[in-house]
Amino acid sequence: SLTVNSNGDSAVDDVDYISGPFDVTIPAGKNSVTFSIPITDDNIREESETFTLTINQSSLPSVVTSSDPSRVTVTIMDNDDISINFKQSSYTINEQNKRVKPVLVFSNPSSTDTVVT
Repeated sequence: SLTVNSNGDSAVDDVDYISGPFDVTIPAGKNSVTFSIPITDDNIREESETFTLTINQSSLPSVVTSSDPSRVTVTIMDNDDISINFKQSSYTINEQNKRVKPVLVFSNPSSTDTVVT
């Protein structure tokens, strides 16, 4: 068994993905193994985020050495497009109120301020 460590770059550990360390076993007679890291689908519009996976050198058996790439970057691409609309299809106001206050609604929240002009 060997250990793969994770480190959030712009992705946040245990918020955007489930962080390690991950213990990975390569079965006898095999030269590769696939392991899974859960990614969070959060319904918030944000830029792509990254985290890094690194082979923990001290977890390797003495007869094994790592070679490049022993470190990889994982990029999480956002899937949360935002649409905007008015909450109502019409507003009625008396002149004496002097202002109408229409409400805009996003389909998903944004991770940054959004200016509508």
